[in-house]
Amino acid sequence: PRDVKACRMVTDHSIPRFLLPRGIQHWAGQEIVPASGGEPPVFGEVFLPVEGVGEGGNKRDGTVILYAHGGAFCLCSSGTHRLLLAELSMRCGARVVSIDYRRPPEAPYPAARDDLLRAFLYLTAPAGGGLSPQSVVFAGDSAGGGLCVSALLALRDCGHALPAGAALMSPWVDLTD
Repeated sequence: PRDVKACRMVTDHSIPRFLLPRGIQHWAGQEIVPASGGEPPVFGEVFLPVEGVGEGGNKRDGTVILYAHGGAFCLCSSGTHRLLLAELSMRCGARVVSIDYRRPPEAPYPAARDDLLRAFLYLTAPAGGGLSPQSVVFAGDSAGGGLCVSALLALRDCGHALPAGAALMSPWVDLTD
C-alpha cells in the first residue's frame, strides 16, 4: 500500500507486543538525546539484562549496543523490535539503546541518519553519556542496518572517533532500484 499512515497502523500499533524474557529491565519512551540547536529530541527504548551486569552495562567490558530498527526507513519502531532487542541485550550481556529515528515522508533523509549520529555523539560526549566511542557498537536490521552504514561513513568523513564495530542484519544498502 502507498498509504504510509495505514501501514504504520499495522506495524507500529497492531503488531503484538511480545512478553519480554525474564531477567531483562526495559524502559520505553526514553529521551535518548535532548533537543538542541533546533533539532528535536531523540526518543527510544533501553534494555538491560538484570543478572551479572556491571555498572558499565556489560558483564565483560561495558559495551553498549546502539540499535537502529528496520522497517523500510518509514515503518516500525523500537516497540516493534522489543523481543529482538531484549534477546540481543541478554545474549550479549550488554545495554541496548534503540532509537526511534525520524521517518519519511515527514522527515526525509538524512534526518534518520542524523538522529543516529546525534545519539552516538551524545552518548560519547562527556556531558552526555560519557562513554568511550570504543565501548559502543552500532547494530541494525534491514533499513536500520543501512542507517548504521551511512552513519559510520559520515563519522569517518567528519573525522570523528568511530564506534568499536557494527553488527548488521541483512542491511538495506543498495537503494539504486
